[in-house]
Amino acid sequence: MAPEALERMPIAKSDIWSVGCILLEMMTCNMMDETEFEQVVKIIRSNWKHLDYLLGKLHVEKKYTTSLCKLVQLMLEPDPTERISATSLLDVQYVKESLVICGSLLSGIKKTPVGTEHLPFKEGIDKLLEFMLIQVEVEEIQKTSLKYIIYLLYEAEVYAASERIIPVLISVLKYHAGSLEVQAQVCRIFLKFAIKATEDSVEEGILFSKNVINIILSIMASRRKCVELQQVICNLLMVLSGSEAARILIGKAKGIQEIITTLRIYIDNSHICIPCCGALCSLIVTEENAQIARSEHLLRTILQVLEKHIQNGDVVESASAVLWVLSLQEPLNDGQLEEITLLLIEAFDLHLRKETVVKNICFALSSLIRLSELVAFRILVPEGGRDGFALLIQSYHSHFTDPEVVQDICMVFQEMVQYKDVVPELISQKLDVTLNAIKVKFASNENIVTVLDSTLSKLQAAEAGAQNEDNRNTRDSI
Repeated sequence: MAPEALERMPIAKSDIWSVGCILLEMMTCNMMDETEFEQVVKIIRSNWKHLDYLLGKLHVEKKYTTSLCKLVQLMLEPDPTERISATSLLDVQYVKESLVICGSLLSGIKKTPVGTEHLPFKEGIDKLLEFMLIQVEVEEIQKTSLKYIIYLLYEAEVYAASERIIPVLISVLKYHAGSLEVQAQVCRIFLKFAIKATEDSVEEGILFSKNVINIILSIMASRRKCVELQQVICNLLMVLSGSEAARILIGKAKGIQEIITTLRIYIDNSHICIPCCGALCSLIVTEENAQIARSEHLLRTILQVLEKHIQNGDVVESASAVLWVLSLQEPLNDGQLEEITLLLIEAFDLHLRKETVVKNICFALSSLIRLSELVAFRILVPEGGRDGFALLIQSYHSHFTDPEVVQDICMVFQEMVQYKDVVPELISQKLDVTLNAIKVKFASNENIVTVLDSTLSKLQAAEAGAQNEDNRNTRDSI
């Protein structure tokens, strides 16, 4: 703290003193420990001549320039009226030179990286790509060119040239594998191209090739600590995995293992969990990829993600989709079925009004019910204050204007009536009344009516059987 700040009278120049202390500490850190440095600053406060002695020693022993030593003197002036101001610092030659070197706008000079002044920005994308290949070894040229391509991504002509741009980007990545900035910029461009390809229903081309996928996964593995880059790559893999050919290539390149590893490392980061789950959901639809996921114990990881982010509707949406696909592919024991069902019911309760969550949870529950009667009973028997059956009815009333959601809810009931021991409970809950009301409302929707007719016929047959059984019992008693 500056002398005046110690006396509780700080001014703007007090910060200059503090910055000067930091600068002096950087200059002396290999000579003094923290305690020694604090003592030096105390001495300088009371006796400014000691600073001259110390700087002279640093100039001789550490070869610090006279300009740097003079700068410290200007900043560590005990008298605030004599101490240099922030504005005046900008006029000091040493500071001016330093600002130019680091490219600061405060220098008043816009720094142009060496070699980039001749970039053919105005001559079209093909001329720029040609220049990038000629100067492929110059990192600054590549960085500036990549920034310009990102800027041009708002123009349709760049997307049209993607098949010409991507090979150049691959070459740039190979030359500058150690540059995080280059890797990040290229991955962002790949992501933009992938999204555009998906919008245009394109599922092939160089972007979906083995070469590109291997490069992306290599960057993912080597940059584990770079959160923003991991997020971009996870989103990129999620988009690419929409292509059947890319799904196979990603699986063969150990991409599933890489995504699961990233998911586990960043399990607390919802922005990474969502695209990871999205990618895995698409990838594990093939039997080969599903086997890899099983060997990596993906189910346990997804349950941890769902449990940790159960309040986050977007994570629940993506994680429940993975659980749905896993339930189609992976043999599950009773313990796993019960745990999954209870988590899904809890998520259902928390996000009842979010259509996409309701749809994915209904898909998952339908698939799980098909595996075991236990799931149907878990839905019917309230647990922890949550009644799964009541939630299904409530979700219908929340989304009765959305035919797709209504159909998905009806499919859950259709699966439940397959079990004889479950049907009486559904009858007691007057499910037939609700289903008949839905049938009237959606009489023109063939898909919904088909599901309802199948479910109602089972309920009616069970009711008729129960009535016949009652009649027989009455006759026998008579």
